[in-house]
Amino acid sequence: MPGLLLPPPIARDTQDATAWLTPAQASLRQMVLDAVTSPSTRHSYGRALDDLFASSAGRPLTGSLRPEWKASMGGLSASTVNVRLSAIRKLVEEARRNGMLGAEEAAYLTTFPMYGSRELAWETG
Repeated sequence: MPGLLLPPPIARDTQDATAWLTPAQASLRQMVLDAVTSPSTRHSYGRALDDLFASSAGRPLTGSLRPEWKASMGGLSASTVNVRLSAIRKLVEEARRNGMLGAEEAAYLTTFPMYGSRELAWETG
């Protein structure tokens, strides 16, 4: 499965937290943030997406990227991990709604349940 292409981020050499994103990443990020109304959720999702984009290093969002992203969240609480997973679900949903992903691929990329621990279902799929 090819996954959702996340182009490599631009070097972080500016004060603007999102200036290092590629235009495609910035567009996807904005779609997600526009789809949620709570300022707290917008902040949390923005941070989660920024971390994902930085971790992806230009690789598609696929099952092979999951263990690396999971490892980067090693010290986070279960609730923080779940918020980040929700942000990724929203990213995939918005990409699908905007014609960037097909329904089958979107379903594959969002098939991981929320957990009360730091263990993620991504490891099994």
